Amino acid sequence: MLTAALGVISIHTIWGGNVIRYPDFLIYAAAAFTFYNLTMAVVNVIRCRKLANPLWSVGKQLSLVSALVSLFFLENSMLAVFGDGGAWQRHLVIATAAVVFFIAAGMAVGMIRTRIE
Repeated sequence: MLTAALGVISIHTIWGGNVIRYPDFLIYAAAAFTFYNLTMAVVNVIRCRKLANPLWSVGKQLSLVSALVSLFFLENSMLAVFGDGGAWQRHLVIATAAVVFFIAAGMAVGMIRTRIE
């Protein structure tokens, strides 16, 4: 369900051109927060793989997907502020959105598959 919402938001952002534009210095704080979240999410997913508790694993995987979505929106914001508006930017955003979407969908399928088995 959340993966479908991610797809809709991504399409709305890419084709609608709706990008969050942070003020001058705030974009650096958003970047630091995003990279911290991404780093901690990856570390936590690696740590929780060894645990037998599936709830901990699912929670950490959701935090990883959340960090990837934050990275996608940070990329959009940084390209809006620092980019030149070229066609390559749109292709880069589409590629990033597709990668994040497929990672999220793959994780969802993996969680469902683990639950069924």
